Amino acid sequence: MAHVPDSLKDEDAISEPLACLLSAAMKLPVQTLGDTVAVVGCGYMGLGAISLFKAMGYGEIIAIDLRPEALENAKRFGATQTYLPKDIPGSYISDFETIGKADLTRSGDNAELFALGIPTVMEFAGTESGLQLAGRLVKAHGRLGIGGYHNEGPVTIDYKLWNFKAITTINCHERRIAYEAGLCKRCMELLDKGIWKFTGVTKIYDTEDFDRVSEMMENHTDGFIKGAFRP
Repeated sequence: MAHVPDSLKDEDAISEPLACLLSAAMKLPVQTLGDTVAVVGCGYMGLGAISLFKAMGYGEIIAIDLRPEALENAKRFGATQTYLPKDIPGSYISDFETIGKADLTRSGDNAELFALGIPTVMEFAGTESGLQLAGRLVKAHGRLGIGGYHNEGPVTIDYKLWNFKAITTINCHERRIAYEAGLCKRCMELLDKGIWKFTGVTKIYDTEDFDRVSEMMENHTDGFIKGAFRP
């Protein structure tokens, strides 16, 4: 059990998804204060990751989503740059079109390989296209955190590209219940102390509003990010 501090509203203290976020973010620690990180997918989990990355000491936090309203939310929680996929700067893309022919000589002369891309990328899109995009963003020898749920069947990725760039892929999911329970308590502490500024995201609804809320969630209307129902 995790004590909810008096400073927090009930809807800001639903600890299970918060613990999942903290667990995921801690798998991508800052290597040097002020590092750059990108988040692909800016729903509830992506926004939480952005706010955590800010607290952890990342500098440039790049948010990418298909929806302009999601990018506006990302700015609110700490994103310093926001892009629709079609507007991502070319210097952030590291694939065989931008780096050119694969050079396997290890001569160190392939300047584009090391100049393009983003050193740390967290994927929370939960879609095949989102994961593919995240892989294209990672710089050579960079890190890709996979936080989206990809449970609708096999997913196709360009592992030739991932392999060539020598990136590290990190499964950001967690199955240790006792560990997650401990993180629930830590989340309450971080929110209470103002270290993690991630409140005002979840809204509480009455059960008779279930159909309306389901439609809002599916269509991303009325500013919906995350909802919970009163018992």
